[in-house]
Amino acid sequence: MSLSDDRSQIIGLLDRVARLYPRGVPVRAIRNTPVTLNSKSTVCLLISLGAPEGLEDSMDKLAQAICTKGLRVPIEHCSIRGWSRPDITDEELTALISETSAFKVVVCGEPDGSICVKSIGDALVLRSYALSRIASDPDIKRLFWEDLKTVAAYKRGGS
Repeated sequence: MSLSDDRSQIIGLLDRVARLYPRGVPVRAIRNTPVTLNSKSTVCLLISLGAPEGLEDSMDKLAQAICTKGLRVPIEHCSIRGWSRPDITDEELTALISETSAFKVVVCGEPDGSICVKSIGDALVLRSYALSRIASDPDIKRLFWEDLKTVAAYKRGGS
């Protein structure tokens, strides 16, 4: 296949996308699309439970701040995902960690509202409150950011 064939295929794909979204692709759809082209460069994985359609803008900004400011990871090395169900099993989480190669993982929206930090393989996982609760409750926010420091300091392989 030649370069001009590749270019034609890309242009055709872009034309199909343009027809699907006559007013432009929604920013939310782009931001909440899992990165799969170079998943080996993903350092941080943030999952928001009970968010099937992606995150609202204010929660998306909080999720980005958790990754970039709290975990000190450039946004291009983060994968922020909505999860349709209100819970996620360790097996599902392990599969996502394996898929992305992330080693700093934050799961927001735990049904029982507890905060815990645990290892899954090479990853350190913080399971915590919903993003909306972190944003609205100063005491929860303080506790969350303290635990987030533990995850931020974590290096691949457990050091």
